[in-house]
Amino acid sequence: MKARLVALVLTGAMTSASITLAQPAPAPGGAAAAAAVSIPRAARGAESAAGVSQHNAAINAFIAANVKALMGDDAKARSDARDAIIAEAPTNGATPIYLRTYAGALEAALLPTLANASPVAKLNLAITVARVAERANNTQLAGITRQLLKDPSDAIVLWGMKAAQSIVPVLAATPLDTNLPLIGEVVASAKAHNTSYIIDEAYMAVNLSKSGNTTKAMVTAVLPHMQDLLAHRVGLYANGVPPLPAAENRATAFLVHSSVWSQMDEAQKLTALQTMVDLLNAASRQYAAQQQARGELSPLLKLTGSAFQVVASNVGNEPMRRAAQAVSSINPSNAPTQVNAAVSELLTATTAVPAFNKLKISGSANAATQPAATALSGNE
Repeated sequence: MKARLVALVLTGAMTSASITLAQPAPAPGGAAAAAAVSIPRAARGAESAAGVSQHNAAINAFIAANVKALMGDDAKARSDARDAIIAEAPTNGATPIYLRTYAGALEAALLPTLANASPVAKLNLAITVARVAERANNTQLAGITRQLLKDPSDAIVLWGMKAAQSIVPVLAATPLDTNLPLIGEVVASAKAHNTSYIIDEAYMAVNLSKSGNTTKAMVTAVLPHMQDLLAHRVGLYANGVPPLPAAENRATAFLVHSSVWSQMDEAQKLTALQTMVDLLNAASRQYAAQQQARGELSPLLKLTGSAFQVVASNVGNEPMRRAAQAVSSINPSNAPTQVNAAVSELLTATTAVPAFNKLKISGSANAATQPAATALSGNE
């Protein structure tokens, strides 16, 4: 039952009607009242603030009626209201100024409802915010997303993370936006809610997964937060294997991507590599300590090795590239000594690169007693 509940929350398939709770009888007229209010289709095509302002009254009335139904006790009315609100932010055929106006009006109507919303109503609200944010492609729902990320419920935070994925790229490209702290709040929330699905969504929010064009300003805005989240996660490996080790590869892939790496200065590149070195060390130690976790850890080690291959290619260093390739061939059948040999050889090759000789590899895996390529050719 718990697994099904999580699946419903993750996919958004959980509607008001999906949950059977003891609730008061629905107030009459909720669904009908919301359905009776509509936004003229002409509003979607407005090309200017003046043009869309002609429809402000209809937009506000529509949102007010549907938010009231969304917060009400009628399960069907809640579901219908959620779907109606999302539908008025179409993926095609709406101008940016309309979507900005609509999303702004929606946030203004939703924010006062959060404090007293029932758990089911709040979940529907969070799903609505995430879906509209995805379609609107602006920052107008950043304020309520920040509130969702502070909620104690994992389910609400999950949908706050999904909303943030659509908002962060726009925020990152607009460094003077007053909601820019949202990016750091994504990381803070991920630290507080250490579950696999929230961590994964947080990484996707900070790695600009929904950005079509990554600029230097965007990298500058998100890079410290990505480093912070990855460093936090690396620290968790000191006491075991945290949920979903594979999520770390969203960070390493982001850091070495050409559109990001090329925007970093030398100090930022060293910081990124140091965190990746620490990740390799920590993961290889847990690989040796926890046999049952090797199936989770080997993909992490493998893909981190691939990230080092990208860096080696960027700097044109063949010994580092070969050592990274050996790590990228790790699989769960490899013995700990084989993994340690490969990791140690990669770290040695990396610090031999003049640009990376300030990296600290203390606490790394035991030094290899045989070449990594040979060590990983079979089991011990």
